[in-house]
Amino acid sequence: MRRLALILLGSLCSASVAAANFDFQFVDAESTFAQRGWMDSSSLFQRNFRAAGVLLGAAIASDQTITVEVRADANTAHFGGGLNFGLDRGLQQGLHVLEPGALTRVLGGVRTNTPDIVVTVNAAFSEQWYWPDTQPETRGGVVPQGKTDLISIVMHELVHGLGVSARRSFDTATLGQYYDNVRIPYDLLTRFAGNGLPSENGVYNQLEFFGPETVMTNGGPLKLTYVSPGNREFSQNFSHIGDCSDALPYRTTLMNGCSVPVDGSRLKLTPYDLGLIADMGYPVRSVFFADSGVLSTAVRLEGVMYGARLQRVDTQGYEFDLVNTSLSNRAESEASFDSSSGTLTMNNLTINDSPQRYNVVMKLVPNVSNLRFTLHSATLLP
Repeated sequence: MRRLALILLGSLCSASVAAANFDFQFVDAESTFAQRGWMDSSSLFQRNFRAAGVLLGAAIASDQTITVEVRADANTAHFGGGLNFGLDRGLQQGLHVLEPGALTRVLGGVRTNTPDIVVTVNAAFSEQWYWPDTQPETRGGVVPQGKTDLISIVMHELVHGLGVSARRSFDTATLGQYYDNVRIPYDLLTRFAGNGLPSENGVYNQLEFFGPETVMTNGGPLKLTYVSPGNREFSQNFSHIGDCSDALPYRTTLMNGCSVPVDGSRLKLTPYDLGLIADMGYPVRSVFFADSGVLSTAVRLEGVMYGARLQRVDTQGYEFDLVNTSLSNRAESEASFDSSSGTLTMNNLTINDSPQRYNVVMKLVPNVSNLRFTLHSATLLP
């Protein structure tokens, strides 16, 4: 177990440095971007995209660059986020499993077809309803009433492009079946409740996401959006968190299945969103969510994804826990947080029954939308 503990701490150290980059290429075959000045790299439109990429990239522990094509498309209802496939993992239960291109790239695989993500934009709709932050690098502008923050929208669509995008049909006749007999990692972690079928005795069975990081955050499988045909949110089915009938905190997640805010508020990454990203296989940096007092991180150790979580006990104390997706390794620590210095100290950190113990110090670093910790020191105790 000594080697495992050393790898864990080393991974945390490297994760505190690397952050994924998003490279945006704007394609304007309709000239609707150019008409609005959006092909100018200094335009608020493009600056808001780049700011969204910085916010999302800061949560992903990778030095890779994810390529994004932003395409003008009047046939898109408003915005759309899609993915190109990456690595073919082969057949599982008679269905092909394909990685999102962005995941293949982040994990160091070879990408021959680009871009990794495609975002389609109805320019007229965006101009009318989405507000480009006038200070996108700091999200410092005031969102006007009746408008939706553009950075929130872009981040949401980028997460779809990362792979939160179910391949299941939500049409009544083919409910739950996979398009083209293809699944992606997101699909592998979804299942219908009850008898495991889409419906039971004529009643819909809720589709749930059961990735380990998500389950740890939610206290159980996470409800995914499903509304009946005719509902305005019908297109949101299976690829979003909850629906408009849900109370907090689901309705304020970045990937919520309800309408976007028009009350001056913004969407941002929450532990639920980060859990989805981590469970799909992305190495996630340590992120502290000030609202809920949760420090969430995930690290990949020799091909195995570990999720780690610190939960605030009171204004000064935290509890530390670590869960392995496939094994039962657990970590324990006596943890404390000094808010005046922004120092998180974990004393006597140990994994399972290993005799190796560590003192770990992490420093709080400001981020635009949340806070994150970087590893300051890790000392092997005698």
